[in-house]
Order: sequence, then C-alpha cells, then structure tokens
Amino acid sequence: MSDFNITLFEACELLNRSKKSISRYIRRGLLHPQEIKSKQGTLEYRFSKADIEAFKTREALNTEKTRQDRTEETDQTGHKEPIKKPEFLKNQDLKGQTEKTRQDTPEQTGHGRQDRTGQDSEVIMLLRETTGLLKEQLAKKDEQIKDLGGKIDELIQRDRETNILIGQLQSKVLMLEKPKTIADKPKKKGFWQKLFK
Repeated sequence: MSDFNITLFEACELLNRSKKSISRYIRRGLLHPQEIKSKQGTLEYRFSKADIEAFKTREALNTEKTRQDRTEETDQTGHKEPIKKPEFLKNQDLKGQTEKTRQDTPEQTGHGRQDRTGQDSEVIMLLRETTGLLKEQLAKKDEQIKDLGGKIDELIQRDRETNILIGQLQSKVLMLEKPKTIADKPKKKGFWQKLFK
C-alpha cells in the first residue's frame, strides 16, 4: 500500500494553510504529492506523511532563522540599534557606501520594471485580442442559435399542419361508402349469350 494517503483537505488542516497556499507550494516544488484520478474522474492530490513532516520542519527552520535575523538587528531592549552617526563615519566607510550605491540593481534603476511592464502590456494586448475574438464568436453563436430556434418553430408549425391534414383526410376516408360487392350487381348477358340462348 502506498504511503500517499493524506488528502488535500487533510494536508490543509495539518499545515494550517488554505488550498490555494498548498497549490502554490506544489507549483514551487516545496511539496511533492501524487496525482490520483478519482472514481468520478477528477484529479486528486495525495500527500505522504514524510513529505508533510519535512515541509513542517523546513518551515519551522525558516521562521526561526528570520526571528534570529530580526533579533540581531535589535538590542537587548528590543529596539533597533541606531545606525552609525555621520560624525563618526570614516572616509573608508564613505567610499564603501558610494561604491554600493553606484552598483545599482535593476529594481533600483527601473529597467526591470520597464521589461516587466513591456511583458505585462503584451499580455494585456493578448488578453484583449482573445476577449475580442471570443466576443465575436459569442455573437455568431447567438445568431446561429436564433436561426436554429426559428427553424425549430417552423418545423413545429409544419408538424401541426400535417397532423391537422391527416386528421381531415381520415375523417373523409371514413365518410366514403363501402364498395359494392359482386353479388349486388345484376348479371348481364353478353352479346354471344343472347344469340345462343
């Protein structure tokens, strides 16, 4: 038997996270569930106990590490340590600071943002084009549905007319006299029979 027996709902309860967060962890590769197709045909995630425990320990280590980083920034009273005052700075410290500030990162210069906004605008344009195309298709489908609805109404009307005509025809057929039988007809003598009597 597989040890992947924890459902998505149970994993949410064990990790105290929402389904959306769990899905995000799966996409990032932090959790490794097994994908199982259910009897209804839907795809379900099944998690192993070991994977959940490993994730919990990693998460605990990360939170502990961030707490330590924060305590290093604060003094014993819990207040942040004051930054060196400008009057105590040396020339070497100033050189280090200027070199650090000159090496701008893409986030600071805004080039990364421009690239990102360029990609965003491309995505927006693509979404607008797709939306426009879908609206056109929807309008065409509405017209087709309207036309088919009209044709269906015409066929229903023709069916009614056909039923009426068949009913009238049946009543006329019933009103006809039944055909005369041979016994009812008088025997006629033919020309030859009259001659040779």
